[in-house]
Amino acid sequence: MFMGPFYVLPDFGGYLIWTLLNLFVPIYAIKQMGLLISNRNQLLLLAILPEAITAALNSQSNGLVVGLLLLSIDALIRERTFSAVWFIS
Repeated sequence: MFMGPFYVLPDFGGYLIWTLLNLFVPIYAIKQMGLLISNRNQLLLLAILPEAITAALNSQSNGLVVGLLLLSIDALIRERTFSAVWFIS
């Protein structure tokens, strides 16, 4: 059901939106968890950047999976169980 909108789009449009989604979700999750505060965490993100770019260029969903797992962890920390389950499922 989630992949349906990507199927009906033209190839380039679907690929572009898929790639942006895979890059945006982990960045949003990291910002939501407040992990960008210290310089050490920013260096960690810089180390992860090449893997994120490689996954995006190969149309892999690694970023989306990591982002959704981070969002579910954040939801569990905030005691929002339903949201955590929704992000994982």
